[in-house]
Amino acid sequence: MHLNIEIGEIRIVLNKQEDNYILTIKDNGIGLSEDIQPENSRSLGFMLVNALVTQLEGKICFEIENGTLFIITFKELEYQNRI
Repeated sequence: MHLNIEIGEIRIVLNKQEDNYILTIKDNGIGLSEDIQPENSRSLGFMLVNALVTQLEGKICFEIENGTLFIITFKELEYQNRI
């Protein structure tokens, strides 16, 4: 029995540029279908990502080239005291 195992990479980086945080998630996998719309997808993964972006009051964009790259941009949230 011969197993062909390919090693994949996922890179996660969080940077701050002025008032914005930029979270990038990149993998070197096979990529997504070009006609996919993550904001309208019913997959659990995309639903979780979209929920995160909504909670952060952020924006998301993605690129498909040599894997998939997601870029989430958001500002630090300001919380009010509850008590």
